[in-house]
Amino acid sequence: ELAQEYVKTCQIFSPEYSHHSGACFEETPQTDHIASRDTVEAIQSFLNLYAVTGDAVALKRAEAGLNWFTGWFLENGWPNGYIWLKKNDTGSVNNDFSRLMLSAVSLAFAQYDALTNQKKYSKFIPKVMDWVIDNCIEKDGALKMHDGTDVGHHAVLSGPLADCFTNDDGVGIALIACYRATNNEKYRETPLHNGEWWLRMPVLPDAHASIPAGLLFLLDLYRLTGDKRYLEKSEAYIEATLKLQYHQPAEPTLHGGFLGLDFTGKKEGDCFPEGSMGYISHRTTMYAMLALSKVAAENEKEWNI
Repeated sequence: ELAQEYVKTCQIFSPEYSHHSGACFEETPQTDHIASRDTVEAIQSFLNLYAVTGDAVALKRAEAGLNWFTGWFLENGWPNGYIWLKKNDTGSVNNDFSRLMLSAVSLAFAQYDALTNQKKYSKFIPKVMDWVIDNCIEKDGALKMHDGTDVGHHAVLSGPLADCFTNDDGVGIALIACYRATNNEKYRETPLHNGEWWLRMPVLPDAHASIPAGLLFLLDLYRLTGDKRYLEKSEAYIEATLKLQYHQPAEPTLHGGFLGLDFTGKKEGDCFPEGSMGYISHRTTMYAMLALSKVAAENEKEWNI
């Protein structure tokens, strides 16, 4: 609840930008642009807070974000990752990466409708998810970018997993949610196809955030299918995730966080001289917390939280 108070400061309800009501500035309220992916994550956080606490304001804020996304953004901004407010709403980052990371908003569409017993947003699922299915799922099941976008916290640029979206930003889990929301077999077959690719993967992915992200997907595939292969595959990911946790009680501000900061390009890497394992990564930490809570879940309610 305390964290949500900060997220609220980033959500736009200004008369100056009334057509962007519900969208979110990137990271701070002083930023000069909207980040569509940050807006998606804010919506999901509001929905999860409502699911756990019943906070009616959180639900209204989630609805405001969804209305912006399915209204102005899908009509005028899709699939730009950024909207620059002082440049007449010019967009930027419009590529495979932006479509992939934004397709996970389908999870929020499905979650809102499930929480409210409505069919308000699930109808938008094909608009954001079908392009990914048609263009980014390889014959072998890999989820892959084809434009060479350098995003080190999602995919590596070389080796056997080059351009494979191993930290999928929740795309796989969103596909499962799409199936539950629509009963369309397409949204069940696609994550299963991708899941078979994960089962065949001989090594852990290089991107640190991909380890807990992959664990999340494997666990939800097991829940969907009951196929114990996913549970068995997840064991190595559980062990690897736990190894990333920083245990130093003498450093209370760091103790319990998860190491593994993924860099995009040499320029970014040069900013962190101690290397990827020298820093706590918020991204890796959040994914790890989500994944390990599913590992520890003893019932359906705990799993869903």
